[in-house]
Amino acid sequence: MSQNNSPLVGSVIERKPTSQSAPKLFTPAKTGFPAVQHRSKSAFARNIDNLRKTGLSRPRNVPTVVPSRPTRLAGPTVPDNWRDRVGRENEERVASMTEEEREQERREILDRFGAGVGDLLKRVRLARERQAKSFEGDKDLSTGTVQGKNSVLEPVPVTAREDITREVTFNRPSTPPPALSTGSTRPSSRADRKLRFAELGPEDVHVYESAPPSPRRKALALPPPSNDGSAISLGRYSGYSAPTAPNPVSKKVDSEPEEGSAEYIRRRYFPNAPEDDPSIAWMQESQPLDSNATSSLRFDLSGKPIPPSTSSILPTHLGLHHHAEGTHAGYTLDDMFLLSRSTVPAQRATMLAVLTKVAQKVAAMLKGETGGLEELVGQEEELRKRIMAAGAEALLERGSVGARAVEVVWQCIVGWDDEIMTIEGVESELPSDIAIGSLRLDFFLPQIATLLSQGDITEETKLQLLGILHRLGQQSNSVATSIVTTSKLIPSILHSFLLTPIPPTETSPLPDPRAIELLLTLANASRQNAHALQGPANDLLRFISFLPSSSMYPPALSTSLLTATLRFYTVLANYGLYSHIATTAVEQLTQLSQYILSDACSSSTLAVAWTDLLAAWMVCAVDPHRTTPDHEILWSQIIGWGWNSEVNNLSDRLGTEQKHWPVWAGVWKVYAAWLEGAKVNGIRGGSSERMECLDVIRDGFTEGTEKEVIIGCLDAIKQSMNQLVSLLPGQSRLPHLRAITDYATTLSAAIRLWLACLPPLSDGPLDSPPFPLPFPQISDLCAMITVHPSWSQLESNDRGIRSAYVYLRSLSELLSYYLRLSRRLPSTSKELWMAQALSILSKLLPGDEDNALEVINDISSLITPEWLESLGLQAPLVIWDRNGIDVIKPFLIHAIQPHQDIYIGPTSPTPQSISTATTQRLPSVTSLRTFGLPLSREWTSSPIDHLLHSGTSEVFKALPVGWDASEVEIVRASLLFTRLCREILQHHSLTNFVLTRGEAVFGCMKVFMLEHGQTQTTDSTEEVFRDQIVDRLMADILRPYTVYTTLSRPHTSPILPTPARPDLEQVATKFLGTTPFYQYYTDFVALYDAISFSHPLFASLLLPPTSMRYPIDYRKHLWNDFGHILKTVRTPIEQVICEDLKEYLWPIEEDPQMISFYLRGLLKQQLQGFVQFVALHHIASSIWYDIAANSSWGEERARKLLEVVVDQGNPELIREVTQYRQNCTGSTLLPPQCFDLASSQQSRMSRLEFVTGLGLQDRLKGAQIDELTLLATTYAFSTGLLYLPPAECQPTVPESAIHAPLSLFPSPLPRGLFTQAKRLQGIYNTLYARIALDEEFLDRIMGTDNGVGKVDGFIGQLWTGWKDLRNKGLAQSLHLGLFRSDYLVHSPPNESPSLKQVEFNTISVSFGSLSHRTARLHRYLYESTRYYNSSPHLKTENFPDNDTIAGLAEGLATAHKVYGVSRARVLFVVQPGERNVFDQRPLEYELLEKYSTHVIRQTFEELAHSATVDPNSRVLRVAVSPDLHPDGFVEISVVYFRSGYAPHEYQTPIHYQTRFLLERSKAINCPSIALQLAGGKKIQEVLTHPGILEHFLANEKWGTAVFSQSELDELRQTFMGMWGLDVGEDLLTPDHDALRSGKDGYGVLQARKLARSLVLKPQREGGGNNVYKDSIPPFLDQLPTKERQAWIAMELITPPIGAGNYLVRAGGGHQAAIKVEVVSEFGIFGWALFGTNMDLRQEEVGWLVRTKGKDSDEGGVATGFSVLDSVLLVDN
Repeated sequence: MSQNNSPLVGSVIERKPTSQSAPKLFTPAKTGFPAVQHRSKSAFARNIDNLRKTGLSRPRNVPTVVPSRPTRLAGPTVPDNWRDRVGRENEERVASMTEEEREQERREILDRFGAGVGDLLKRVRLARERQAKSFEGDKDLSTGTVQGKNSVLEPVPVTAREDITREVTFNRPSTPPPALSTGSTRPSSRADRKLRFAELGPEDVHVYESAPPSPRRKALALPPPSNDGSAISLGRYSGYSAPTAPNPVSKKVDSEPEEGSAEYIRRRYFPNAPEDDPSIAWMQESQPLDSNATSSLRFDLSGKPIPPSTSSILPTHLGLHHHAEGTHAGYTLDDMFLLSRSTVPAQRATMLAVLTKVAQKVAAMLKGETGGLEELVGQEEELRKRIMAAGAEALLERGSVGARAVEVVWQCIVGWDDEIMTIEGVESELPSDIAIGSLRLDFFLPQIATLLSQGDITEETKLQLLGILHRLGQQSNSVATSIVTTSKLIPSILHSFLLTPIPPTETSPLPDPRAIELLLTLANASRQNAHALQGPANDLLRFISFLPSSSMYPPALSTSLLTATLRFYTVLANYGLYSHIATTAVEQLTQLSQYILSDACSSSTLAVAWTDLLAAWMVCAVDPHRTTPDHEILWSQIIGWGWNSEVNNLSDRLGTEQKHWPVWAGVWKVYAAWLEGAKVNGIRGGSSERMECLDVIRDGFTEGTEKEVIIGCLDAIKQSMNQLVSLLPGQSRLPHLRAITDYATTLSAAIRLWLACLPPLSDGPLDSPPFPLPFPQISDLCAMITVHPSWSQLESNDRGIRSAYVYLRSLSELLSYYLRLSRRLPSTSKELWMAQALSILSKLLPGDEDNALEVINDISSLITPEWLESLGLQAPLVIWDRNGIDVIKPFLIHAIQPHQDIYIGPTSPTPQSISTATTQRLPSVTSLRTFGLPLSREWTSSPIDHLLHSGTSEVFKALPVGWDASEVEIVRASLLFTRLCREILQHHSLTNFVLTRGEAVFGCMKVFMLEHGQTQTTDSTEEVFRDQIVDRLMADILRPYTVYTTLSRPHTSPILPTPARPDLEQVATKFLGTTPFYQYYTDFVALYDAISFSHPLFASLLLPPTSMRYPIDYRKHLWNDFGHILKTVRTPIEQVICEDLKEYLWPIEEDPQMISFYLRGLLKQQLQGFVQFVALHHIASSIWYDIAANSSWGEERARKLLEVVVDQGNPELIREVTQYRQNCTGSTLLPPQCFDLASSQQSRMSRLEFVTGLGLQDRLKGAQIDELTLLATTYAFSTGLLYLPPAECQPTVPESAIHAPLSLFPSPLPRGLFTQAKRLQGIYNTLYARIALDEEFLDRIMGTDNGVGKVDGFIGQLWTGWKDLRNKGLAQSLHLGLFRSDYLVHSPPNESPSLKQVEFNTISVSFGSLSHRTARLHRYLYESTRYYNSSPHLKTENFPDNDTIAGLAEGLATAHKVYGVSRARVLFVVQPGERNVFDQRPLEYELLEKYSTHVIRQTFEELAHSATVDPNSRVLRVAVSPDLHPDGFVEISVVYFRSGYAPHEYQTPIHYQTRFLLERSKAINCPSIALQLAGGKKIQEVLTHPGILEHFLANEKWGTAVFSQSELDELRQTFMGMWGLDVGEDLLTPDHDALRSGKDGYGVLQARKLARSLVLKPQREGGGNNVYKDSIPPFLDQLPTKERQAWIAMELITPPIGAGNYLVRAGGGHQAAIKVEVVSEFGIFGWALFGTNMDLRQEEVGWLVRTKGKDSDEGGVATGFSVLDSVLLVDN
């Protein structure tokens, strides 16, 4: 410290404000954009450069730094002597200090900067000296005067809202130039730093509505706004702040930063400052933008987003660096919003154009049409609002700015969702339309009026303004009214778009019919608007005066103007307005009629508009007192004008083409309106007019054009509705909905005309219709419509279809007319009509209230005690004594029409609607819920809702005079009506309209809640729910929803079925609003506790919310908070209200508290009925692993629970817990079946053993296995599941037998794979049949030239003999194959199990009969022992049927029948000493017993002597003993080979000759040589080659059975990878070089490399021929090169691990059943009969399972490797 204790650095003080010159405004460049700023300089350096260029001087009166001691002033210096000067000053200061002061300063420096600061400063000085450079000095930027050292400075208050263009400096010595002019990041000394002020903040720029910005107005210095909401912040703008650098993921703590870097300086000079301290942010280098931050999203001038990785590398010449952050190209959204307020027109217009394109892209992203703006997801509407605000602000600007502003607004209002512009007749407003809702229409609409009235805007801008107004008019009725009431807006629209000069000049605009469409939209919105638009209606007469044939406008335009005008007059007529024009413009209208009826008119749209207008005016004339004003049009005038005759002439010109259908609809509407008016105003109810009309139309509807049109409409509606259902996501529904509207309108018009032709005052079914209609087809169509999914639009939140529900109006109108029609048909009973009425009521829309009220009146008049009794429904007479259903009619009427001030005009106007309609548009889909229509399913119980809200109910405030009913009477009538509706709808299978379970439950809960909040008295009879009638009716309503009605139905549902209907919480929302249903439930439970007295129905309603579908809070509330009432809840299981009891049982409860509540209930309370069953289930399931399903079962918890139950439970509870069992899938087991676990083995097999696992082998021990073994072996002996014992020579007559090797348990197989294998067998049958017929293919693959026969002698012999037979000519073209396709389940780790084919057998497929018997064996073991409850999978439905014997015999019998000689026999070619005779004989017995076909059995040796072929007929005959057959021989029809598949069976040439003899005969061979060759392993490998399956299965040359690509793919997925040992690197073609050289080719090398995962297969059958895994390399070493072609390498299948079973082989004694881990091979049998001249006949006929130990590679049963098994289907 110095001697005077002055600090080294002076204090900063401020002075009072003094007068100062105004800041100088920044002058932009000529282009309107800031000058290009090079990215190589920092923001600080660029600011200094700007000051030099602009020459701005520093303000004079500024704050200053007051030094603590006099400071010498220095003039401008150069960098060379600056550091020297500072050094000398420091040395002088240090020299003047005492030793104590120096020591004190040293300690302070060390404390602040650390002990190493000395070394650091030394290194810095040395580095500076090495890197010193010469710098040219700059001028001193300060031009202010320097205060004297004794001057007194006044502090100046500085706020953050001061103008940022002002440079604030201190009165101090000039700063050395190098510290300002270089790009170095090293700071100047602290004494030399400026005092920096905050840049422009987020809330520092405000828009004042009283002073909107304008490029022509000078900027005003406005004070900050008050908090009264009069100013709006522009939002955040990044300004000049550089983005914050992302934090590194990891940092080396001890690493030394590079000298001179920002981190180096921070650590040494500012060690206490955090890394992100904003006061040292100037040192940081610019970092790449965070691609995940919204602020990093930048756009180019075309509105395309620039990826963050690209924005930092784009060159500056692209013009995208004109912003503060010069290191990144493009404009952020905040940049654009700020620049869109620029005072430079060009800049502002450019930014508005960019915002337009951004809005366009955001809208496209919202529709799913484009991407790239994912950062803005969820912000679309807010961004739309901001963009629209930017455009609206500049709307009145002139030139390009104003045009771009209109374009912005158009894009945000119209272009945002242009599809809505095509939808009329409905308000499109949604709560999510924040942008449009934010418009200040009282400012915005006058601006549009001003723009249109000025007339100096472009035509494009005008059209955009028109589109904006049209879209706003569609938004809501209130917005439409604002448009109409805005001063000068409608006149401006008329003058701009319609009242154009007549005649038009070359430069004058033509009238635009879109303006009339806008008027249509506005008039449809409200009666008020329509009334106000009558003035403009006069101006539109000009378009009627000039018909298209004589108009000065182009014909198409003239027709459009005329059509739009007529439609506008129709809208006015729908309000009863402006119909006088029919009188005042009668001449023009007459000319119009003549034109429409002439050949010059070809516009169907114009004809429709004309007929619709005539029909509307006829309605206005029916009752002249309904028009406004009265008597605007009279019925006498209608008669005088003869419009009906003109329409007759029009109908004569119409055909059946679809384009004429809307015109037909218009014609029929006019006819109907004419007849309806004649009934009121005509003589004798218009009988003459009716007869006149019928004379005109009857023939057409009978057999003419009209009939064809009706039929066409019916078909078209069905087709379109079917197409709606099949639409893919993203496909537009609107075209189909519009088409349905047109068709339905036509059909409705026809039915309306039919009804209008009925005599007045007639009621009930007619003897004969006025004219025929296709009544059954119409009825079917309407039934289809009522249940069609298109009605789901009413509940959809999909933005794309929010307004499209307006197209359903035509369907609801059609249903309304049909309902009237149906009541007049003799075939419609009262019950059927009421069912139709109830279903149609739920489809009527706002505007159909009159129809709905008429239906309600008809229904109430229909419901009488006599009618109910005829239906078998008993209603107490006391209900009828109190006016029956009429008691609740006021409530039902209110349910239909809750709004008394809103009346939506119907689609077809009526005399009543034209005087009362307040609007012609449907409400928006969100407002629809506040309207009565469409009625919900629970509308019949709405009177109870009014009772609960009787204090505020509008119905109770306006009940009719004389109405008198009590609460009980209202509830009785409401429940009776609800029950009646349910019964009728259910009887006619209209279940979609019946109360759901949740709705029925909540409706009854409301009856009980009538007592909530009531003063309780000792007289409980006053409580509504205690009324016997009310109680009985509620029970009747709830009964169909109880378990009782579902127990008899089969259940295959999952553990927790997905609810198809709304649950209680969703149902209650309609009534409770924002009140949670849980709160309602707590009140309900408390009410039960207070007043129920164990009321059984009341108690049953406590249970539904406690199912596992609902949050746990409900269960805790009942089981804990009100656990004391559970003993009063005695609801039997069959009376529980639920769809499936699984709702309460699954998933297993895992919450510890709830488990303790269940346990407490079982131990401490005497629970009964269902609550006891639920508690027991969850406790037992927490103990026993086998019923825990997928819950997180814990052994420790199970042990503790069991201990508690055993220690504290009574014997009955212990028994129930230990014996409880339950099905996770299928039907729920109820007492006593759920306790059927006890058996003779229960004492030996504790339930605790189940905890250790679920495997079958772990469930059964000791005596149980012995018992199963005994039962299995004795069953095998009893049913022929046998083998002959091994012997050197089998005796002629068997003397003994052994049972076949078998498994005790069936092996599990996924149900889906079982089904797949059965389905694929038909394709495999077809495939191998076609292979056998493809001689060229078999020659190439299996022949001796280049095929397997070349190296495999056995195959070569067969092929050679077959080729010789072909050359000589075969006598039999038919082939019979008995096939078996063998599979293993392939289950690699982390993959789903799949089927993989082992092989396809075409000859001597065995074990068909024994597999049949094995399946029956396992079913017998289950039925007799239930397998001692060892597995939940062991149940009847999981044992599939297997009737293989019948199936294989059917194939043989079919071939025998085709052969055509009934006395012929089937030859079984068998092996000598055949042990497997018990597998073959059952087929023989089946053929004889079922088909009367005899079998003869002989070996090859025997046939060599006994078989002969007639040289002429080629008949095969086999010699037999005359004692057996009088002829001494028998003719053979079918040769069935159970031998002949292996070389050892052809030991001599005679054997081959015998085989060829059989093949040469006329007999059908099973298999033929061709089919045997087709079963070779080489064929199996070749089928994996590309295109082979397509050749055989997708080629039309084989006939009509062409398989799809998906079927081929599924077949191909069963193949494992395989290749021939002779192939090259492509694994397809032979490697001839390797074969010639004898070296290992690629196929052999791969087999050696992958040997551990391969099997080598030869062309052999019968088992024991394959080479596996480690045996492959030594086998290849000794395999001759030439034989490689005969072998294939196949990838090994990975079977599931951990499967266990007990295998039983004969002669095992006590160890006969051996427990091993097993692998099961699964086969599917099939047969096929085919030939070149015969279509394929084939069947899948059964299955086989062979099981072996997992360490055995081979799988043959006869060879001793496997045992016979069967299938147990499992779902997992």
